[in-house]
Amino acid sequence: MKFYSTFIITVFTFFIIFSCDSSDDGPALEDSVSIVITSFQPSKNKVEITWDLKRFNGAIVNDLNVIRSSNDEDAGSRQEIIANLPSNETKFVDTDVPYLEDVNYSIVARYFVENQDDIEYFDTQSEEETYEREITKISRIPNHIIQDPVDPDNYHFLIRSANIDLHKYNMSSGKIEANKVFSGGYNHYDKIMTDGNALFVGSKQGVIYKLNRFDYTETDSYSVPVKDELESFSIRSSEIHYNDNEHWKYYNMTDQASGHVNDYFATNFAYSLDLPNDNMLIIRYNYPSYFGALYNISTFNSLDLLHITNFDTNFSSPLDKGILHFKADKSQFVSTIFGRVISTDDLSLVTELKDKTGKDYLYFNYDNNGKLYGAVQNEKLIHVFDDQTYELMDTIETKLYPIFPFISGNGEIQSLGRYSRVGYWRYHDGFNLFSAHLNCAIETF
Repeated sequence: MKFYSTFIITVFTFFIIFSCDSSDDGPALEDSVSIVITSFQPSKNKVEITWDLKRFNGAIVNDLNVIRSSNDEDAGSRQEIIANLPSNETKFVDTDVPYLEDVNYSIVARYFVENQDDIEYFDTQSEEETYEREITKISRIPNHIIQDPVDPDNYHFLIRSANIDLHKYNMSSGKIEANKVFSGGYNHYDKIMTDGNALFVGSKQGVIYKLNRFDYTETDSYSVPVKDELESFSIRSSEIHYNDNEHWKYYNMTDQASGHVNDYFATNFAYSLDLPNDNMLIIRYNYPSYFGALYNISTFNSLDLLHITNFDTNFSSPLDKGILHFKADKSQFVSTIFGRVISTDDLSLVTELKDKTGKDYLYFNYDNNGKLYGAVQNEKLIHVFDDQTYELMDTIETKLYPIFPFISGNGEIQSLGRYSRVGYWRYHDGFNLFSAHLNCAIETF
């Protein structure tokens, strides 16, 4: 009998010890749910995530969220719940990935466990996975952008601030492939000019630098005679045409000859462009108005004024000399805000795109396939117009606020844009567009 009692006590003691050990092996209440991301597949426009969620201690999941976060300095730090899912879901596809360099994802579950005394709530989170995107950024909105005269996949930016910064962007590689800096930014003209092969940058002291368009090496420089300062210039064959002391002058790059274009002709032009058939477009500034003038300059001593237009009077607002874009054949150009398309035959108004869409615009860009692309101001949209009828053909949604649409030789589109809105309501030498430090990013689609 004594042996039997001892056996019962021993078995009971072993049972208690075994029960205690089993309880310690199980997860604590705050560890009653585990989440492990099992697959993370980013692509150009989406991210696909799958995970494994396990429950212990009778845990009940009442919230299952997908959290997306970023610390991108341009867009600002942000964290948001992008999906609230059923508790048995194990997959999510984000089809609206922000256009940021690093985007972090995690899965968060909120759950409760019933115990003897109460109901306790807990949160658990998976480890973060990061979508890394390579983005080309530039320091501020360019003062002037031109498409390469030979290779349409390349674009050249001029940014004027403390210095003049030139950047060459290649759409195919998605990279800045050349840079050049000229010190004393506000002592230089704020445009890049071209003769169809080389690029030219000018200083107000009359020095014109000729640059190789591939790597920006300086191939030549010309000192044009100025009495005051060079306000603007353009390239016409072997001649530099420029504005100095309210006179229209020329300098021959071959024989260094220089002089006035018509001794009795004085002007104050802010922009000029060589056109076919010995014509030249001059945009003149006579306070408070901007004028467009079209001249035939086959003979310097007998200029033929073909057409002149007061843009303020005829088109209800000034023409912005900084934001013009020409068709490849230079038969028409389009200006910002209202999207005014103007013929270079007679400076007549062909159409106003705002009348068709009700939208304001920033930069435009013609392609080589009959289309005109316009960056809609303060909206994440690019409008595509037929460049003959100027009817709206298509609308492209963007992730950034577009500034300048890039179009490659085969019709691929990219866009220089901003993470925040860029307002621009009238011309005032770059008012509220070029004067602020606004970092830009190039968006690919």
